[in-house]
Amino acid sequence: MKCLLIFPPQSLPENPYLSTPILKGVLNANGHETQIMDLNLEFYNHILNPEYIKTSLDKLFEDYEKNAKEIFNQYDESKCISEYPADFQNKYLKYKKIQEIDKQQAYQKINEVESYINVIKTGSKQYEKKDIIIARVNLWTVLGYVFLPYFDAKVINERYFYFIRNLNQLKEFLDESKNIFYKFYENIVPEIVEKNPDYIGISICAQSQLLPGLTLARLLKQKTNAHINIGGSYISKIKETLKTKPEFFELFVDSIIYEEGEIPILKLMEYLEGKINIEEVPNLLYLKDGKVQMTEKTPTMPLNDIPIADFSDIKLNSYYTHEIIAPMLAERGCYWSKCNFCDICYTGNKYDFKKPEKIVAEIKELQEKFGFTKVSFVSEAMSPAYLRKLSNEILKTGLKINFKVYSRIEREFTEELLSLIKSAGVTEMQWGFESVNERVLGLMNKTKFTNKNERLEIIKTAHRLGIENTGFFMFGFPGETKEEAMETINFIQENEEYIKNCLMSKYMIKEHSPIQERHHDFSISEIYDKDELDLFYFSHKTTDGMSFEEATELFNTFVNDFYIRGEVPYSNYHDAFLSSTFWGF
Repeated sequence: MKCLLIFPPQSLPENPYLSTPILKGVLNANGHETQIMDLNLEFYNHILNPEYIKTSLDKLFEDYEKNAKEIFNQYDESKCISEYPADFQNKYLKYKKIQEIDKQQAYQKINEVESYINVIKTGSKQYEKKDIIIARVNLWTVLGYVFLPYFDAKVINERYFYFIRNLNQLKEFLDESKNIFYKFYENIVPEIVEKNPDYIGISICAQSQLLPGLTLARLLKQKTNAHINIGGSYISKIKETLKTKPEFFELFVDSIIYEEGEIPILKLMEYLEGKINIEEVPNLLYLKDGKVQMTEKTPTMPLNDIPIADFSDIKLNSYYTHEIIAPMLAERGCYWSKCNFCDICYTGNKYDFKKPEKIVAEIKELQEKFGFTKVSFVSEAMSPAYLRKLSNEILKTGLKINFKVYSRIEREFTEELLSLIKSAGVTEMQWGFESVNERVLGLMNKTKFTNKNERLEIIKTAHRLGIENTGFFMFGFPGETKEEAMETINFIQENEEYIKNCLMSKYMIKEHSPIQERHHDFSISEIYDKDELDLFYFSHKTTDGMSFEEATELFNTFVNDFYIRGEVPYSNYHDAFLSSTFWGF
């Protein structure tokens, strides 16, 4: 079969993503001619072109000059904006936003876009950390100009966010005036049609990819004879909703693969070749006689049996980072898998890991084929025991590689182990702190690992050994008081020397997490109605601790105003994208 795998917008364009290279490796190993298109990267290159930005600004200000006065005249300031129809609200708020733009400065930024990108791509080899943050903020501002005409959405951390909570809202975004991706796909779709694939697989791993991925799927369903299939972690978690939506299949896709795709995609190839019936393809949703059918789930392919990821179609030198990092999967699932806020347990897949010998062999092959010198292990959390075995194998073979790891901060990370992993090539540890308050960690089911003093000693030791520390922190877990949240904030501030990067989030309930399923055990009196396609985040009402609104206010104050590094606000701009450009990843 002739297969095309597509990674659609929008994710941060700093490195290739792993989902499509893994599937290409599987398909190629089984005799299927397969190509990858990273449309996420191509999309950013498309919209950050100075000519495209200028055209967007011209249209933006032309629209304002023609229509803003009429809209402003219709607005009665004695009324609340929410009393007006939604269409009027969007227009009024859009024109107010345009009114705030310094026109001269906006056009000046067009000429500076290439310099912003250059700073990000060059990273710490030439620029100070503050320069990189400023470049990120300026690039974010420019993207705001590009996306502003599509005011039903907004830009958050370089991504165009839209609020699609059900199928009807999704259908509204099929209107080209509300959907920025149609223009981008004008040249992409003919290119795909010319390739004439038998199968097109679109990987939707995040909510931000839903609209661009499905817009593309709809266009390809209309213009090709290929079997249009979608999959990915986001789609997998809304499969129960999609199972009740025949119209979704009529509009967008021929089938959906849910959960891990290595075995199902090979079985789907057999079906498309006429070798088996569609009912024999596991982990599949498809439409039959007007009803959505779901086949049984199959056990996942063991990680040690999965062929090496194939990056050969990817333009590795085009990403928005100074050095390309190979994403690798060492483990699947989570060795702990008991945190009350997490939905990793939803799939029911057993924890699995690759043999360290296989990891080392794959790294060597990736180095030889593609020149990778750094690796990011994208596992949920690498256990201290596994990291020890991997480090010993790397040192035994003499492999020269730098890598970063996600992990839980545990007592097993002694000075001896940290010294070992540093010798093996670890340059950054990304720690799941969440909180430093013992009671809150108990609510999260994370207390058994360490206490606050032990955590501090671990990151101090890592820092002294030359390992950078990134901390993940969470505010507003149900039952957390303001004083307990401030304990975490104070910890971050007091230990800035040791925590070089912070990734902070405001807690919102994830569907399929233990807290969602047992919310009455967590001081939650009410979970507000969750819409069918709004997977991850829906708000709640608590009986103890901070209210949802109080937690939001504290989070915003800390992130946007309170925590200062140099002259630049420490905020949600300072995320993994910045880490990749500055700290050698």
